[in-house]
Amino acid sequence: LSLEYWDGFPDGRLRCHFTPQQLEDTSQLAIYWVGDRLSGKQGSPTAATPEKGKVSHFQCAGVVECESKVLATVCVTQIAPGANISRQVQSECTCGLKLRHRLCKFEWSIILYSGGAVFESNYTHSHSRYTHSLSTPKSKPPQLQSFI
Repeated sequence: LSLEYWDGFPDGRLRCHFTPQQLEDTSQLAIYWVGDRLSGKQGSPTAATPEKGKVSHFQCAGVVECESKVLATVCVTQIAPGANISRQVQSECTCGLKLRHRLCKFEWSIILYSGGAVFESNYTHSHSRYTHSLSTPKSKPPQLQSFI
């Protein structure tokens, strides 16, 4: 994967090396998938090699999506799974059907070291990219907003 194709939505089996300049150009490998931080290996971002670098490991939080098989509404979760997911799935899609939470097994790791970073992933997402955001303010009804 070359830098020109880095869009913040990595998917599939990847292992990519990034220079310090490329890290800067990608806002430190900004990733737009919502994910839960998993335990990572202790290390140092100033280590000389990736093997001794700081490892951050994540798992995709999945998506909130419409139950319709026709309408492809895929929502970004406002925060990682927890109490807010149950509030989000109580909302309705713009078509009137219920929303559901779909889990995803996609995991990724970022290893930071003095020579840049290594991005690794071993799975493919079980869902498409987000099409909407769903906010659930406590004092207002949930709001579904299209990215398109």
